[in-house]
Amino acid sequence: MTSISVAGLLLFWGVCLGGTINRLMKLKAELAYLPSMSQSNRLLGSAYGKNIHDFMTVPAQLLEQPVVVLVSSPTCAFCHDLIHESINMLPKLDIPFFTLVEASSDKSHLPFIKEYGEQMPIVAISSDTLNRMEINTFPMIWILDQKGTVAKELHLLEHAIKFYRELYGNRRV
Repeated sequence: MTSISVAGLLLFWGVCLGGTINRLMKLKAELAYLPSMSQSNRLLGSAYGKNIHDFMTVPAQLLEQPVVVLVSSPTCAFCHDLIHESINMLPKLDIPFFTLVEASSDKSHLPFIKEYGEQMPIVAISSDTLNRMEINTFPMIWILDQKGTVAKELHLLEHAIKFYRELYGNRRV
């Protein structure tokens, strides 16, 4: 075997190994948001069944129909990834959505609103309100019914799409 073919073979295996490691890191990031067995059997810290109107005011036009709500923090990298994915997927699927973004005293949510506000509705939610709702994990995806009650709480967009379709089909007002 020549040194060129050995170098080519090593380069090929290096590229394959790098791609595999990259895919495993993405999978690890997704798995970090799945609940553990002990968490999946309890609803502590969950917004499930809570009505958003009991905690804050949301523009009425956002709740005229069942809706997907992305609960985000402006400093959460996974939240930004979820926002990009949602902006690309949900309008094509004709699924209504908006984002609740954590508003902080340092105003870090303002650049977030400036960056994404043209592409989707965004409502700021105070840290105090998030605490009262027992929300401490970002990103979070809610499916709200027409009354504003959290009908489902999820972490992955694919699951949110599936459950939205199961609960409400393709209806849009």
